[in-house]
Amino acid sequence: MTPYNSSNNITNGGDYLPLTSQTDTTAPVITINTPVNGSTTNNSTLELNATFSETVDAWYNLNDTGNSTPVANTNNLTVTLSSLPDGAHNITVYANDSSGNLNSSILYFTVDTIPPTAPANLIHVDDAPAGYDNDNIINISWSASTDATSVIYRIYRDGIFNDSTTSTSYAFSGETEGSHTYNVSAEDSVGNINTTNASVTVILDCTAPVIHNVSLSQTSPAYGQQIIVTANVTDTNLKNVTAGSTSLTYQAGTLWNGTITAGAGANNITVTAYDYAGNSATNTSLSYNGTAATTSSSGGGSGGGTGGAGVVSSEPGENIDEYETHTNQLIAGIPSSYSFTSPDLFIYQVIVTGNENVNDVALRVEILNGQSTRIQVPPPGTVYGYANIFAGSDRINGASVKFKIENKWIEDNKIASGDIRLVKWNGIEWIILDIKENGKDDQFSYFEAQTTSFSSFAITGIKADAAPTAALPSATVIVSQVEPTSSPTAATTKSASGGGIWLAIAAICTIVCILRRKRG
Repeated sequence: MTPYNSSNNITNGGDYLPLTSQTDTTAPVITINTPVNGSTTNNSTLELNATFSETVDAWYNLNDTGNSTPVANTNNLTVTLSSLPDGAHNITVYANDSSGNLNSSILYFTVDTIPPTAPANLIHVDDAPAGYDNDNIINISWSASTDATSVIYRIYRDGIFNDSTTSTSYAFSGETEGSHTYNVSAEDSVGNINTTNASVTVILDCTAPVIHNVSLSQTSPAYGQQIIVTANVTDTNLKNVTAGSTSLTYQAGTLWNGTITAGAGANNITVTAYDYAGNSATNTSLSYNGTAATTSSSGGGSGGGTGGAGVVSSEPGENIDEYETHTNQLIAGIPSSYSFTSPDLFIYQVIVTGNENVNDVALRVEILNGQSTRIQVPPPGTVYGYANIFAGSDRINGASVKFKIENKWIEDNKIASGDIRLVKWNGIEWIILDIKENGKDDQFSYFEAQTTSFSSFAITGIKADAAPTAALPSATVIVSQVEPTSSPTAATTKSASGGGIWLAIAAICTIVCILRRKRG
């Protein structure tokens, strides 16, 4: 061994330094490249990669479950971590150098593979009717999704990605007319996407209907006569067409028509067309001049009389409290309306459907002081009022009779509205007509009954739990919901004739007994 002096020179003499050895006490530096400390990932398979400042023996410990097998003499540790469950995790990496210096480094990360809940309650927000919009801006909104992290919403229009937002509403501007479908899906901050899309379809229609032409079947009708209104209308999404308060009926192509009842004097008709998006168009060019109403009224009087235009009343005048007559035209298959305006008439409208076209058909409604003098059998139930209806023609398929009853009378008699009936005398017995309730106001309840002919009528309250009211001994009171369309059955006649036979037998027996007593 050749010594060095303090000047690092080899000499054979002089001052010499003692021989010494160097000791390594510095631990290796560990750098963990992946995963990133504090990160969240949506991948359950990750790569652990760590590098070291020197050659070491390296190993790791996942979630404090035990050390892995060391990798010797390396300065780079790369390991694939598979099937990591959702949740929080930690990894500790160890490094031991050749001098026995040990170091460790720990990191934390989270696995999240669960997508957010799907957006719900996606709706189109607009004041237009549901499913439609009539301006160029489509507004949609939805309920928020839930997730462990923040959520972003992906917006699609007709299947094509349009935009993303963190809000729960979105506005599409400058849309084109037609049908569009909008979808919304949810994605969380680590890239999990819920593939269940909320969806809503909106029809954008900003164009009003077009009324091409309108016409009336006549422009100088009689009061109460039916007028046919015709309109030709086009629109992509046409809903309905009205003439005043009357809805017209779609026929074919662009044609709509319907009937209105003529009033007296000059009248203007407004035709309005509506589409499903809420757009509308009007035409005010139609007008007609109706003749004055033919109406008469009386407080009663002696004897019968004509009701006008072929109507003859068989009721004595002293039993008539009030009457009113109107004339109208019957059109086959089309209802004709007769409206009665006297406040004392509880029958306020009769709608007649004819089976032929007949001009100037009069209809007379009489409110009676009591039961018609032509009838000896009282009607069933508690009677509100009596009336006669006579028509100047028998070319009638049927009629709807609309009447009103004071609410106070219904309450005072403890009668349910469902127990109100209109009964008709068919020449033999009282029959109950089909009836429906049309509503009520503060003073009256309104009803409507169907009949196939006109005669004497009574408005009654027949309680459901009450037995039919007994009439005269020889009379029959019928409580039937269906108006008969034929004459009484043979069984009724047979029952009556059978009663006569038994009376005859009883008389013969009486005579025989008297003769035997005389002989005795």
